[in-house]
Amino acid sequence: MQLQVTEVISGSASIFSISSMGIYFINLTKGKSIPNPATWITWLVIGLINLLTYFYLANGNFLKALPLLFVVGGIILVAVYSSVNGKFARLSTLDMICLAVALVVGVFWQISGNPQTANLLLQIVYVISFIPTVNGLRKKEIFESSPPWILAVIAYSLMIVGIIMSWGQSSWIELVHPIFNGILGNGLVAYYSLIK
Repeated sequence: MQLQVTEVISGSASIFSISSMGIYFINLTKGKSIPNPATWITWLVIGLINLLTYFYLANGNFLKALPLLFVVGGIILVAVYSSVNGKFARLSTLDMICLAVALVVGVFWQISGNPQTANLLLQIVYVISFIPTVNGLRKKEIFESSPPWILAVIAYSLMIVGIIMSWGQSSWIELVHPIFNGILGNGLVAYYSLIK
């Protein structure tokens, strides 16, 4: 069986996703990153929902969803480890507002019942969920190491390339998550991590 270019790209995106989450977890255990609980708890809940709806949008294509699966697995690991070991930063008022808005959008998604609408609404939640982390970095209340975030941008960039290369089997909705969450969100965290 010969591998298609899109499968190689999806596999490469998965490797970058695993590397990103692995390096983040190592940085977390060494005290080089302090995760914001509003961001990571939102990602935990919404990530699971996003994975299921994205798999549907990708027409059940497991390879397209594989990078996202690794990211969600990493989010679970970081959230559990941070909760158990007290590694989360303190919640600010803005963090609580962002978490509440994310939950409201999540409830609206549940009521809508449409996987396409749901996935688009979840992307709004993802964008909102980056606000506490970016705000904490800007105010120097938390700190992050930039390499995991840069690797995440690369992983999502490869995911976008894979989607575009299989365009006859894809739709524009599949691009929303990797562009807004992957490039914009992770890119902002990488940027503010670099300019510390």
